Amino acid sequence: MSSRVSRTKMEFAIPHHLDQLAASLADTAPYEKKIPDTMSVRPAFYSFRNPVGMIHTAFSKIYKHTAPAQPFPPPEVVYIDEAAQVDQLLPKALETTGTIANTIGFDLEWDFGPRTGKAAVMQVSTATRILIIHLSSFRGLPTSIREMMADPRIHKTGVAVRNDAHKLRRDFGLSSAGLVELSTLAKAVEPERWAHRRLLISLRDLCSAYLNETLRKDAVRTSTWSHAPLSAMQTEYAASDAYVSLELFHAIARLGYTAAHHTPGHADGLGYIEQLVSRATSSVTDVPHLKQVRGPPMQRPTLPGRAFERALYVWKKDACSFTYVAANAHIRISTVVQ
Repeated sequence: MSSRVSRTKMEFAIPHHLDQLAASLADTAPYEKKIPDTMSVRPAFYSFRNPVGMIHTAFSKIYKHTAPAQPFPPPEVVYIDEAAQVDQLLPKALETTGTIANTIGFDLEWDFGPRTGKAAVMQVSTATRILIIHLSSFRGLPTSIREMMADPRIHKTGVAVRNDAHKLRRDFGLSSAGLVELSTLAKAVEPERWAHRRLLISLRDLCSAYLNETLRKDAVRTSTWSHAPLSAMQTEYAASDAYVSLELFHAIARLGYTAAHHTPGHADGLGYIEQLVSRATSSVTDVPHLKQVRGPPMQRPTLPGRAFERALYVWKKDACSFTYVAANAHIRISTVVQ
């Protein structure tokens, strides 16, 4: 049975997987945050339970006459482990996203280990609801997921979202469209600020820059995601990652809209938003077959223990591409937003 948890939640020619690895390492770096000695402060780390409210703020700024009068309450979290309920609940959630440009927060989780497993959990977030879909519980991929991923009118946003789409392509033969990369969005709005960052910007850095919040990254990200049901910590982590991507999208879009609205020649702020989203949007419709990827056979017993160390070891020792590392070495490199 499925259960419900109510109100608990290009720039340069650089190898794509290397790009993602760098952002992943940035997310896992130690971080300390001093908390003032007062009971009125926000929690130490970002949580969907205490959203910043950027979705409503941006919506009110851009769509002044149609925005809701009051900010959205914390989103409802729905955990789904039955395929039939996905086809029932997902289309309803997508009917009214409550967001700019019909955008949803999107993320994937899967197991770490010597061999990378299939995508185990998919998170889909609208302004008021977060669906945590346990893909490992299904024999096949529900039709509504395939339709959502292929629909270019539904913008799926996150950091390294294209890599997640590649993962779905490899695991399920799934094509994806409407993928909005938050790093590209941020660099388009503030090119000078991020000029020194040629790689993807980690979700934690974006969260600090645009929401003034600290994103928690701990051992739960490398936990076992294929076993149902998810733990309370896994649910918290998965829901927060999906929702913070959506808040970041709106924070960056609002900043871009404000700048365009006060810049000569860019009076049409809404048109600017459309152009901005278009610049950061891509699709994944084809992935080279494993046999087409060059690289020598793996020697697993000689590899170091940590995932990123294994990736660097194989890359340096055998001079193979990071695509080969991801496909043949079974090393999870795409961990930027997890």
